Amino acid sequence: MNKITEKDKLNYGTLVRKIIRESKTAVLSTCLNKKEWPYGSLVLSCCEHDGSPYIFISELAEHTKAIRNNNKVSIFYENCNSLDDPLAGTRFSVLCSAFEAFEKEEKGLLLNRFLLRHPEAKIYSKFNDFTIFNLFVEKVHLISGFGRIYWLDRNEVLGNKYKVLIDSEQKIIDQINNRILSDPNIIGVDSEGYDFLIKKECFRTEFEIEVKDAETAKIEIMKIIKNKEIT
Repeated sequence: MNKITEKDKLNYGTLVRKIIRESKTAVLSTCLNKKEWPYGSLVLSCCEHDGSPYIFISELAEHTKAIRNNNKVSIFYENCNSLDDPLAGTRFSVLCSAFEAFEKEEKGLLLNRFLLRHPEAKIYSKFNDFTIFNLFVEKVHLISGFGRIYWLDRNEVLGNKYKVLIDSEQKIIDQINNRILSDPNIIGVDSEGYDFLIKKECFRTEFEIEVKDAETAKIEIMKIIKNKEIT
């Protein structure tokens, strides 16, 4: 395995979070049972403020049945498809332990975040047979072009999350979207940047500073939007 510097770990961890946050889909793999093959399929992707993935999935899904028997999963992300040489891009598998979200307030916040990113899911979001699974990141296997292959630990890929920012996220989004009244449509705000949709495609802009409260978040977002309008 290639050696990696602390600076590279920091840079690759930031890249991993950015790709997870920008992604609308990922490939989830679970173990059907001890005697059968691993099973992978496309799922709708979302993440917490620190970049930890989670899924909102039917009890009827093969993945749900598998997780109930073995909660070790892998979720795969990439940003390669638009490249002339897809293998020159970055892709990674996040090895996780899956845990069902039970706490009412947490479920409400996670579901709201999911629906902002995937509004088409509102049609089944009130069904009783859908479950949110938090994916606790254990480690990440990263490939970022030829020869750049690394293992990263949990603490090297996850960012910070601040409860005051989590609790005020929807209010920030509403206030910003009501002010700009056009694309981009803000769908997520965390300490490192904000996510937005343009014609159903997801994008992300990073802050120049770490944001820990709602007022700073609004100031930084509006500053970025105004600078983009000028340029």
